[in-house]
Amino acid sequence: MNVYPVGHYVGERHPEGHHLVRLGQTHQTMSESEFGVWVLAHGIAGSPEWTVEDLLALAEKAELPGARAATDRLTGIGVLVAGNEATFAQTHRLMPLLVGLGNSELHPDRFAVGLPGFPPVAVLDEGGYELWQWGHLAPSLWHTCEVRAAVADEPVSAQDQLGGVLRDLRPVLAGGCGYLDVLSRAEQRLY
Repeated sequence: MNVYPVGHYVGERHPEGHHLVRLGQTHQTMSESEFGVWVLAHGIAGSPEWTVEDLLALAEKAELPGARAATDRLTGIGVLVAGNEATFAQTHRLMPLLVGLGNSELHPDRFAVGLPGFPPVAVLDEGGYELWQWGHLAPSLWHTCEVRAAVADEPVSAQDQLGGVLRDLRPVLAGGCGYLDVLSRAEQRLY
């Protein structure tokens, strides 16, 4: 079961020493250890599959204390999601961060994202770049699946496209090029 971090990091607060993540129209606080787990949940760019077990193994390797309890708490407040991926796609959207830096003559099928004048933060393939570039216009990740199904060369469903969208999503998250936000209940009813 894959795990996904949700929310837009807005910084550390002092003197309390907790971290804030904006989730929809609210803020959630995280301890230092919980923040470490949330960061690790972004995954590794070369690993489209990133499970809770992967996250906990990396947390153990990093000697992050209380990772299991942190994972449970963060899942409970909605800043980590692990479960039914179709439901996840129907209730979350991708929001881009940073700037598209384009491709190169040497690698026309790879697209850099970052800040002008600095080395790229991530280099995405065509699917990941398309998701990063246009995903925020879709009301949800599921809508992106529906659009990809509608333009596919052969008849497929949104469910058939879900795996590809989620594979394209991981390098965007791992590279810090975008974040996931939750749809409000009203938005969920619309879509």
